[in-house]
Amino acid sequence: RIGIGLVLVLLLTLLPGWWFDTLDTPMRLGLQFGGGILGAALFVGWFSTQVTTPLKSANALASQLAGCNLNGQYSYDTTSPLGTLMRGLWLTNLNMRAIVADVRSEVAGVRHAADDLLQGSLELAARTDAQADEVERTSASVMQIASTVRETADTAQSLASLSSEASSGAAEGALSIGQV
Repeated sequence: RIGIGLVLVLLLTLLPGWWFDTLDTPMRLGLQFGGGILGAALFVGWFSTQVTTPLKSANALASQLAGCNLNGQYSYDTTSPLGTLMRGLWLTNLNMRAIVADVRSEVAGVRHAADDLLQGSLELAARTDAQADEVERTSASVMQIASTVRETADTAQSLASLSSEASSGAAEGALSIGQV
């Protein structure tokens, strides 16, 4: 396309010389120069519309993709090579949006699982604390029972001693009665 454009610029430059070959040389050269300027202006306008503007759009889109800005809609001409480039960049943008949406969904799932795990851990800690309290109470009860058993054993020993003394006293009394 650029080659065709340059050929047209060349033709616009040379045609006045061929068509107006009867004119004097300075006039013909002036017309050729004017035709060349006109052709160059048309070529620059076409180049700007067909190449420069789409390249600027592609560059802007690529910069936004590089900056992780995935929002926006982009227009492109599917018939030009630069339009194909823009379409590829737009599809990359679209795919990255889908990836980000999937990652956000997975992060939400992980967050939900972590919240469930936290809740379970808190419940387990509460039950463990309750069991520790019960073990502490049971331990205190066992200590009280042990103390009561010791006291009972001491009392039984004391009673056995008193019983032995009473039995001894009764035996002495029976002896004394037997002597009387």
